[in-house]
Amino acid sequence: MFDITPYRELKIAPRAVFDALDERRARPRFMLPTASGDWEAVTWGAYADAIRKLACALSALGLGVGDRAAIFAPNRVQWIEAALAIQAAGGVMVPVYPACTAEQAAYIVAHSDAKVLFVDTAALLSRVFERFGELGSVQRVVLLDDALDVSKVLAELRASGKPAHSGKKLSFWIQSSINLKQKLKNSHRRLNDEPHQQNSHIRPLFGTRNHWLRH
Repeated sequence: MFDITPYRELKIAPRAVFDALDERRARPRFMLPTASGDWEAVTWGAYADAIRKLACALSALGLGVGDRAAIFAPNRVQWIEAALAIQAAGGVMVPVYPACTAEQAAYIVAHSDAKVLFVDTAALLSRVFERFGELGSVQRVVLLDDALDVSKVLAELRASGKPAHSGKKLSFWIQSSINLKQKLKNSHRRLNDEPHQQNSHIRPLFGTRNHWLRH
């Protein structure tokens, strides 16, 4: 007879990932194509580590239980890492479909009261800039791609003659699954050249409720 005991406890998605590490840590979770035409494995262990680090960083940056964080990006590994990290930190993930116009995306983000916005690709970041002053409660924008150039995207948008609302001052950060703590602290940029300020700590979220993040 099939034993259903392990499935009786309801778990949020990141908890399920961490609970599976003893068995799956070294196994591939994703296979990503490389520039050379080969494939690169992302193991369950690396996947879980990226989720844990980002969850800790989001907690340190002020994302609390029940707070919203939106993701405006196409499918990629960093998308699901961000989604699960938001849950691990106690937040609520707000997906924004990448086909949304600038107006639609801004409406969803603002009306969800999102405090953090994850974004990927120059095209989607450009749409964010088009409605930059309408992002409501957003305090920080996190880029899923290390190579995404904020200044270049903004300059190209202005050169095209499209509106580029830059009145709202936000912090820009870079998400990276490798050494996220260092990346976040060294990649803090503000759109309007505000004085450079860094969080002095990215503390772990090791409370009783999230003890599984230790694994």
